[in-house]
Amino acid sequence: MSGAEIETLLLVSSRWVAYAPTFLILGVPGACLVRAWSSASASPDRERALDRRVVMVGLWSARVAVLMLGWRLFAQTYSNFGLEEPVTWHLAGVVLTKTMWGDHLIDQAWTLAAVMAGFEIARRLVWLRWIVGPAAAVALAMVTPLTSHAANHGAALWRLHVVHLIGAGLWIGTLGVFALTGFERWLPRLRTYSPIAIVGLSLALASGAAMTWRHIQPWPEAWSTPFGKALAAKIAAVVLTMAWGAVNWRMLRPRVDRAPDDERARRTLRRGAWVEVLIGFLVVVGLTSILTGLAMPTH
Repeated sequence: MSGAEIETLLLVSSRWVAYAPTFLILGVPGACLVRAWSSASASPDRERALDRRVVMVGLWSARVAVLMLGWRLFAQTYSNFGLEEPVTWHLAGVVLTKTMWGDHLIDQAWTLAAVMAGFEIARRLVWLRWIVGPAAAVALAMVTPLTSHAANHGAALWRLHVVHLIGAGLWIGTLGVFALTGFERWLPRLRTYSPIAIVGLSLALASGAAMTWRHIQPWPEAWSTPFGKALAAKIAAVVLTMAWGAVNWRMLRPRVDRAPDDERARRTLRRGAWVEVLIGFLVVVGLTSILTGLAMPTH
């Protein structure tokens, strides 16, 4: 494997392992809203236990995200200095303290530290999830784009990235929280999740379309560039995820609504939801990790 291939693998993998826990944290407010607005008949103790599980997803996601910052720093240091010399603490320190990318990574580290502290408190005072969850989501949505394209291309593009992340978090991130806390607990509540997912998807699509219009210039030649090809693949993956979600919503969920005790219908819906989560986190987030490392045609 060549040095360039190693560099690409390191950078893409470091972005993916950073995006995945970030999306889960962005999904915590969505899960809290679904739990609060649904009319599930579980006991109060079970409801409180579910709230704690949601908070724990946020806490552990923040812990993992902090660890992954180290992987990102290693990958970025390798990218800057290549195979000419091994990655050392000194070189990593140069990247961290002497580059704008490093400054923004430090911003992310402080933000994640605050997010961890917030979720740690919410683990003991669960009602604080209503403050910690949205605050963590907004804060991470604001700092995450600063180590990608949004860092150098103006405030307007940064705002679009923030909206895009929040929308995707409400859609895919909330589903990820469902998966990690047990889909079985959320099956009676999926009717409440649908409007939240639609709002999140709408935000992600609208901001994504605006960013595409800004990036893909000149039209249509830009689609043949590596960035254009990766963006086309991401759009296809989003459409696939939307189509699978529509099947879950319009076909599988009504079966469970009509027969809540039908274990076969519940099992089919759980599998369908897992497929949607896996496509979202493995394919859509994976392609995003590739896309954010490619030069935009307009630049």
